[in-house]
Amino acid sequence: MWNRRIEQKITGNIYDGFQFGEGIDMFKNRRWCLPEAADGLKASAQDGLAWLDKQMEGKKFICGNRITIADLVLYCCTKFSAGVGQTIDPSLENVNAWSNRIDQRPSAEASLHPAAETVGMKG
Repeated sequence: MWNRRIEQKITGNIYDGFQFGEGIDMFKNRRWCLPEAADGLKASAQDGLAWLDKQMEGKKFICGNRITIADLVLYCCTKFSAGVGQTIDPSLENVNAWSNRIDQRPSAEASLHPAAETVGMKG
């Protein structure tokens, strides 16, 4: 359930916002792109992150005190999106604390592609 909500409210909008915006040259020959929708999709993703911030009050991870696939999917997406200019609003204290907790996990660092630092991206 959580994974589907994360996809509908956040990750789908982030990826489409990128594909219709900054990444349009990479995707215009692979899918129907609507560049006029990019800003709205990015705003919708930010609304989704604000929704999640409220849901995470008092929780370490999205589903409580254990990490799940929902955390991993969103973490990878937000690290990618930060590299393309879609950052997490600093006022979202719960989501930012969650992201920092995942950053501190040894598996987060170990999972990075060797070229991640070169291109300035995680996730």
